[in-house]
Order: sequence, then C-alpha cells, then structure tokens
Amino acid sequence: MDIKQLRTFLAVADARSFFKAADDMYISRQAISKTVMQLEEELGVELFARSQKGAMMTPAGIFFYPRAATLVAEFDKLKNDTMDIQRSYLPKLNICMALGI
Repeated sequence: MDIKQLRTFLAVADARSFFKAADDMYISRQAISKTVMQLEEELGVELFARSQKGAMMTPAGIFFYPRAATLVAEFDKLKNDTMDIQRSYLPKLNICMALGI
C-alpha cells in the first residue's frame, strides 16, 4: 500500500465515480481503476461496488476511508513540516547599499 493508492481511493470515494476522480486527478480512468484494483488485491477486499451509475463504497470501503484520510493528511503534514525545517536553515543574506553617492 502506498500514498498514491490512498489518494486515489479517496478521490474515487469523494467523487463516487472512477470517471470523475480521473478528471479531478488529471489521469486516465484506466490508471485510476488499476490503482484501486491493486489496493483491493493487497487488502483482499472490495472497496467499491461498481455500477453504470458510479462507485459506492462497500462496508470495507466505509471502514477504510477515515483512516486512509488521516494517513494522507499526516503524510502531507510530515512532508510540509520537513520542508519547512529545511527552509529555516537556508542562509540569509542581507545586502546594504549606500544611496546618494
């Protein structure tokens, strides 16, 4: 399981559609479908009931959703906080110029 799979799962769950999620993420529907299928295979459960009308979460998907959302939020926070630390160590250079020479 990786962060891409979790983000894709959340996008489909929020959109209730593989097609809409693909549009929202600017990737193909086939890529969305493949990513979700790999996640479902790894977990050994179906996360979505697929139909012509869209994708509805199964009970396993409903259980999985809040924890996946928490993990993605924590991942993003960790990434941003770490990048902020790096930025705080960048040297600061002050340049002064005498005006009116």
